[in-house]
Amino acid sequence: MIRAMIWMGTATRARVVMLVPLASASACVIAPADDACPAWTRAQGDRCVLRGWSVPDSADALSEPGARDVQVAVGRPGDALVAWSQTRINDVGPVVLAEPDGDGWALTEVSAGEGSGLEPAVALARDGRALLAWKQQRTDGAVYLATRDPSGAWQWPAAESPLSWSETAYEPRAHFGSDGEALVLWNQWTGEHFGVAMALRAGDRPSAPFIVPTTATQLLSPAVNYANAPRLAVGEDGEALVAWYQAPVDDLMVYVSERREPGEAFARPTADGFISPPGGPVDSHAQANPWPALHASGAAAVVWTQQRGEADLPVYLATREPDGTWTVPASLADSLSRPGAYARCPQLAFAPDGTMVVTWFETREGDTAVFAWRGRARDEGEPLRLSATGSEAVHPALAIGPDGGAAVVWGEGHDGRWQVLARLHQPHTDAWLPAEPLSTTELGLAPDPQLALDPDDGRVLVAWAQGGVTDGRVYVATLP
Repeated sequence: MIRAMIWMGTATRARVVMLVPLASASACVIAPADDACPAWTRAQGDRCVLRGWSVPDSADALSEPGARDVQVAVGRPGDALVAWSQTRINDVGPVVLAEPDGDGWALTEVSAGEGSGLEPAVALARDGRALLAWKQQRTDGAVYLATRDPSGAWQWPAAESPLSWSETAYEPRAHFGSDGEALVLWNQWTGEHFGVAMALRAGDRPSAPFIVPTTATQLLSPAVNYANAPRLAVGEDGEALVAWYQAPVDDLMVYVSERREPGEAFARPTADGFISPPGGPVDSHAQANPWPALHASGAAAVVWTQQRGEADLPVYLATREPDGTWTVPASLADSLSRPGAYARCPQLAFAPDGTMVVTWFETREGDTAVFAWRGRARDEGEPLRLSATGSEAVHPALAIGPDGGAAVVWGEGHDGRWQVLARLHQPHTDAWLPAEPLSTTELGLAPDPQLALDPDDGRVLVAWAQGGVTDGRVYVATLP
């Protein structure tokens, strides 16, 4: 059976220090009610003042040394999940799951037999249900799934009962739909090729087993070569969109699988049904995978990076109208970001009014910076640099709140000193607020923060591993 050890001692409780908002932040007199205050502000008397981040100090680590691959989720008030892979002796260790517990966090070690727990993925539903998926790496990898009911009780899988039907499965993703539908996505070896697998459980059957694919014919991807890095977006009305990259012949291309109505099957694209322009391979870097997003109107979009020429790897955008019509890049010259740079880690989200926000980092002539773009079509607006000049900024993460405010976090280093920074966009002024530090510069590398935002009230949770490969620890910042 799976091994789950609950740590409840004081050593696992992370103290989080509340920051007082800057005096200048309270100078904006708007309205006396929270629901009338613009993005990223709250009512204080007759004023709307900026909400203040709660940030950790160097003594507030959640984990022991050796943490990596941090993932986060937020749910109903007071509910959140942070998960990571914990490296120990001989690079073997469990997945660790952190849940709020009073003024700290309760940690659970999760392992399915021998080997390492890797690639955790977490999701929370509004009723308190939760998903934790991960890859258990032995001779090869298998995907496992643990579920939590609304009471907070976890159901742990047996070591002999992975979610994937055979070994060599990896890259799990976990999601809940607005109706409570549970979806888990991963990449699966079939014996002849890799394909995109999806497991489902209906929202009105929360105790039922997941419907799991068992053969290659039930995969979402065409049966050619290798599919990689699937990602999933789920809409408010139950539609869903999966994006991944796969080589139909030689060059990797971007594919999508769509479900337009709840309960329908996901469409399976043909081998020549990719949405990226031919002529150069889609980038296969772990931080440059296709990223899908959905809007409540039925509009959709996907971003990715693709090789255009030597040292030229721009960001590309494909969009879908609510009627299902796709507009894809006409050629490699039809990029979203400016050519002549090496772009990575594109992420995309829709604001409630249909505006798209895309963020990424790129290296141009030795300068590595984080950028953001806002618009409704590729030819609108220009990318804006978010990170500081003279610093190396990488791996942004993006989320948009219910009032349309965008939040971007990233890792930034200068003279070998790294920290996690955040910038917030206020749609009522169409302005990005100044960058705010979420971590200290005393703890080493902090290149890959993760961000989760509550879609109802805009609460934000940011988590990251900071330090070296062997001594990195997990830290958390929040925007209540």
